[in-house]
Amino acid sequence: MNEMQKRHILTLRQQGIGYAEIARRLDIKRETVKTHCRRHGLLTQEEALRYREVQKASRPRNTVVCKNCGTVFFATPCKHRVFCSHKCYIQTVDKPQSTAKFFNYSRK
Repeated sequence: MNEMQKRHILTLRQQGIGYAEIARRLDIKRETVKTHCRRHGLLTQEEALRYREVQKASRPRNTVVCKNCGTVFFATPCKHRVFCSHKCYIQTVDKPQSTAKFFNYSRK
């Protein structure tokens, strides 16, 4: 797609013309127009909301149980989350540790 076509897409989208009509006028694929509009923020509010919902629904999720409070939450598979929130993480980190293991009570 050349710069002139990109300018035409911008102008036609601002006039409220749909992807299929723009593609027909510029003799390019509808998906090319749609992708260009999405990447450059040329979506209508309704299209942006629908696109965001589709993206959210298509993400794989793992069910994880928080190590602090036991709350079940969803996390993306590539993340190694073990706490449901920063608050739970801080509560776990700030818990006083048993000091008995740090002292050697055996005398020689």
